[in-house]
This record gives sequence, C-alpha cells and structure tokens, in this order.
Amino acid sequence: MNQPKNSSLPLSSVRKASQPLLKSLLVSGFSVALMAGMAGQSLAQSVQDAGSAITSGYQQSGQNNPLSFGQSSIRTDAPQHYEVKPGDTLWDISALFLKDPWMWPQLWRENPQVENPDLIYPGDRLALIFDQKGQPRLERMEPGVVKLSPGIRITRYRQAVPAIPLKTIEPFIERHQVFSEQEVRSSAYVLGAEDGRIVTGVGDLVYVRNAEEAQDGTRFLVYRQQRPYLATDLSGEEQLLGIELKYVATLQQESSGSDVAVMRVVQAREEIRDNDLVTLKDRGETPATFFPSAPSRRVQGEIISVLSGVRYAGANAVVAINLGKSNRLVPGNVLNIQQKRPPVKDSRTDELIELPPEETGKLMVFRTFKQVSYALVMEAKKPIGVGDQLITPDF
Repeated sequence: MNQPKNSSLPLSSVRKASQPLLKSLLVSGFSVALMAGMAGQSLAQSVQDAGSAITSGYQQSGQNNPLSFGQSSIRTDAPQHYEVKPGDTLWDISALFLKDPWMWPQLWRENPQVENPDLIYPGDRLALIFDQKGQPRLERMEPGVVKLSPGIRITRYRQAVPAIPLKTIEPFIERHQVFSEQEVRSSAYVLGAEDGRIVTGVGDLVYVRNAEEAQDGTRFLVYRQQRPYLATDLSGEEQLLGIELKYVATLQQESSGSDVAVMRVVQAREEIRDNDLVTLKDRGETPATFFPSAPSRRVQGEIISVLSGVRYAGANAVVAINLGKSNRLVPGNVLNIQQKRPPVKDSRTDELIELPPEETGKLMVFRTFKQVSYALVMEAKKPIGVGDQLITPDF
C-alpha cells in the first residue's frame, strides 16, 4: 500500500457560535480493527475457502448471501498482519484488506457485542482471521483482544488514526452553509452599522433585524449568499436545491428590542455588509463519529459543483452533490462516480450506439444538508467534473 498521507477527520459542526465551528475540538481519529488469519493456509486460500463455505451455507438455507457480490470481499493480496503507521488513514487501511473499503462495516456485523467504537493508534498491530464457520473477523492483536468498530471520534487529548484530510474539509465545515430559499427569506439580517458606516470590522456595532430571541452575550454567525445549487428535474425545468452561504463574521449581542438587536463584531474574516444573514443555527450535519459505508438505499445523483472554483477535480477535492438528508444520505456514505462515454457509430447500420458509463472514481460524503451534500473525492481515475453521475456502490 502506498504510504497514506497525513490527514484528519471532520469534526462535528459548530456547537457554539462563539468559535466558528471547529476551533475548540481536536480530531482524535477512529478505530479500525482489521485482523486475524487461518493457521496453516495462505491468506488467498483462506479467503477462497471462507467464501465457498459462506456461499454453500446460504444456498442450502435458501437465504440471500449477505457477503455475495463483493460484500466484505477480502483482497487476495491482503496481509495477514499490519502495523499501523503514522499518517495512515481509515480509508487506506480498509483498502489494504478489502476490495471495497466502504464494505467493511459488514465485517463488523458478525460482532454484535461491539457497542462502542474504539480508537487505534500508530503501533497497533491488526490481523485478519476467519472463524470456524468461515466468516471473516477483524480484531486487534493484543493481550485480551478487544473487538473494535472503526469510526471517527473526537477527543481533546490524543491524536489517533484519522480518516480523511482535515485541512481539506475543515473550511467547508467552518465556513460554508446551505440554506433553502425559505430559510434565507426567514433569516435575520444586518440592517446597518453604527454611524452609518459602510465598512465594519472587529469592535464595531451593527444592527440586526429579526434575530432569534437570545440573552445578551449570545454569539451569532454572519453569512453571505454565494451561488445557488440547481438541478434539472424530469420535465427539464431547473429546481433550486439550496443556496450556498459563506462565513463572514461572528457577532455578540449587547441589547435587543422588539424588532432590532444591537450586536458587536467580535471576529471577522471580511467586512460585514447590509443584508448579510445572521443565524444561531448550523443547517449542516457532520457528526463526531462516522466511517465509510454504503447508503441505506439505492440513490442516483450528480456532481453539481467543484468547490475549489476550478472546472475539474481530482483526488482530495471537495465537491457538492445533489443528494442530501432527504435522500437518507449520512456522513461516511460512499458513492461511485461515473462518466458517460461518447456514443460509437455502428459502421454496418450507421446507428449511434450508446455505451455503458465508465466508473471514474469514488467519493465520501462528509457534510449533509436537506437536498445537498459536500463530499471528498477519495479516488479519481480521470478528472472529475460537474455533471458526472453518482450511484450507490454495487452490493
């Protein structure tokens, strides 16, 4: 396996507006227990024998095989043991053992006694084994083996193995929101500044209309509208999925009346303008703990924006997609990226023949809104762009 890049996992969204989003938390990482082997056999033979035993058992029982079609498929070149190194990520370690890294929660389905995920750290030794029934198991090699469930967890003290690059995704947790059109219309907004100032900075007073009821001293976040996220429905008409907002500043309420609150600028990334939106709420969802997984239902969508502002993206780029909470997506969900191939002319019939799409990469969702999500491109065989199709990985 190539040496994974040093990275960190996304944190939970802002709990308090006093420090825009992630500043008070450290990402510790998450657990990955990937372990064991079958004595006296090569790993490839162990995998083959285990797969045969599982398939045979389900054929006899008449039940659907939960490990068929590549579910929890172990790589034939997977090591029987692996020592976690500094800079490893959950995705890369999973890919070392599994053909499909997002499939590994299925392995832990065989360990129902595991209730809470634990952390792994550089120096931990992992092993892959199969039980007497041929079922793969993931364990950690240490006295008194503790079975773990891989995930992402926040801690204030110790840095564990992370999953995806924090430096890449942090700005999109800290500084970006997606509001619906109705949420924009109903939000509080900056009415003006003290003494009619056009440019305001830290220490200045601003007037906010329709602010949520709060005690003096409460901190609010200021956002500015950016681009609309649009999708085309089946009738060919454009549908507004949401409006991207960019973080501008933090305000602290000093006093309030029936309609207008007086607030002081305590932090600012840029000057505050009239009509900037003011809110206490974070509409996005990025939980403290998550890990690669398949969506709970089959979905189809597309990439609607490359957030770095460039036309095409590669691995570790952040993109916006037209799927969200309404599609039951959650952070950690992995989707395949596909591109349409150009049609080919049949020289015999002069017909243009549509070709099957080409799989060009994978992405992992890390922040969800109602109809939009932000995702990190994990793999890219070709440049990834707006309009590329997204589908649920095959089961």
